[in-house]
Amino acid sequence: LNQLPVPFTTEVIAVLPEQLTSEDINLFTRLFFKLGQLFQFTPIQLSIRGASEVNEEFVRSNNVIILGTATTNPWVQYTLDYMPVRLR
Repeated sequence: LNQLPVPFTTEVIAVLPEQLTSEDINLFTRLFFKLGQLFQFTPIQLSIRGASEVNEEFVRSNNVIILGTATTNPWVQYTLDYMPVRLR
């Protein structure tokens, strides 16, 4: 958070659940719109990948935004396992 409003350098990859509901699409669209507003003076390349398209090395070595829940995207649970606090 200390790097806000631009926490990424040149590229960020959004890792999405394999199955998206219309509500998911609406929320993700709003999130990306807000990111666009924050990055307006710093061009950022945004790529989108499905959860099954990435592996642990990819997640660890890239700037990723992992979207979804632990139920819909296994990478959410993966990151929760490494957080210094537990969310309930």
